Amino acid sequence: QKLKRGIPQTKWKRRIYKTSVQELIEKPILKATKGKKALFHGAGREDITARCLGWRPFVLEIKEPRRRKVDLKEMEKLINVGNFVKVRRLRFVDSSEVEKIKTADYLKSYRVLVKCGRTLTSDDLKRLQALVTIISQRTPTRVLRRRSDLVRKRKVYKLKARLVGRKHIELEITTDPGLYVKELVTGDGGRTKPSVAEVLGCECEVKELDVIAIHKKPIKGFRTEKKKS
Repeated sequence: QKLKRGIPQTKWKRRIYKTSVQELIEKPILKATKGKKALFHGAGREDITARCLGWRPFVLEIKEPRRRKVDLKEMEKLINVGNFVKVRRLRFVDSSEVEKIKTADYLKSYRVLVKCGRTLTSDDLKRLQALVTIISQRTPTRVLRRRSDLVRKRKVYKLKARLVGRKHIELEITTDPGLYVKELVTGDGGRTKPSVAEVLGCECEVKELDVIAIHKKPIKGFRTEKKKS
């Protein structure tokens, strides 16, 4: 779990952030194993501004450990001392687990606080069920510099919406992995269709985003994406 916003999952080459999920987890383990360095392999990643309240599977790979036997229960206690990250059920694995983690496709559930550009009604909440469908999503503009320009098809399986103010709604959404949830809300200038903004006919902004569940059972055969010509 990542309990605080503003923390990246892994180390950045440029020291923009004070710490990361990787560093908070690896510090006591590197000290105990006397390893040279650690590699962090996570089952996906959340946005830096998001919390991860679900339990995300990961493998921490220790390079050149001088001690191979450590008390994992003690490691859990040391990692969980702060209020930034929490881990549970640590166990030793072999290298094959890294490939499983990196290729597994887990459904994700999110909670999103959205600010809208107009006053909302209960009828608007009903209209949002139109998003429980296949979403066509072109690579978001905010990640184009590091991602190929593709059109991805991802499914929204469930959506619950409730009013939390005249212009605010809280959404709980379960989706395929790889769906950019912020753009599902904003529409990203028409690059994501349909979107919350399109369905409601107004500008929408994500104020808070949390991953609330990473479902254990991976799914197969959902990926349909192609380069944009």
